[in-house]
Amino acid sequence: MITIGICDDQNYIVDILKEKIGVCISEHFIQVEFLKFYSGKELLDCGQQIDLLFLDIDMPGTDGIETGIRFRNKNKDCKIVMATVRSDRMKEAFFLEAYRFITKPFDDEEIREAIDSFIKGRVGWQKILLYDRRKMVEIYQHQIMYIQTFDSYTEFIMATNILRSEKSLKELEMELDGRLFARADKKYIINFKNIDRFENGMVFILGKQIKVSRRRLRGFEERYREFDLRYR
Repeated sequence: MITIGICDDQNYIVDILKEKIGVCISEHFIQVEFLKFYSGKELLDCGQQIDLLFLDIDMPGTDGIETGIRFRNKNKDCKIVMATVRSDRMKEAFFLEAYRFITKPFDDEEIREAIDSFIKGRVGWQKILLYDRRKMVEIYQHQIMYIQTFDSYTEFIMATNILRSEKSLKELEMELDGRLFARADKKYIINFKNIDRFENGMVFILGKQIKVSRRRLRGFEERYREFDLRYR
């Protein structure tokens, strides 16, 4: 399930865009929840997680650029597609890290390319079952910072807590999204997205230093570069 938001001050535009997006997303056989917004204020007041946002640039009151910048500050992971008839305002959208631009009147292929690229680049959104103390919980893989193994269990370092599993790193390598995770050595699996710095074979992540083993270094570097180019 993914959540797609559409924000435009004209109701009929929202409905047209929803229909066109629906056609494109149906080709991927993915369940979607649509959220409609008719002003920047409505969007900014929404507390629900949005995965992909189609945002009109030219709106009265708080326009799309200002709305997008404020929305981005609260929703770092959301991809924003800007819609406009004015190419002269596209440069402004770089400040909010716009994912794509689509022009009005809407071109079906522009929408399809944005959807296809979003789905293809959606790394780490598979779920995994772990233990929080003795309670089983289900989380998204991308929420994992890194993984460390011990004699009989593995620890999953999260942003605010630590979860556990009895699976080995070898088993986890088969289960985790290989575009996002890589084995650093016999004790660690690293989430590329959360690396603060990587130099001279050393990973710096969450204040911790992890040395990539010599035999894994070349493959680790290649996969990290690929992640940086394609999925960052």
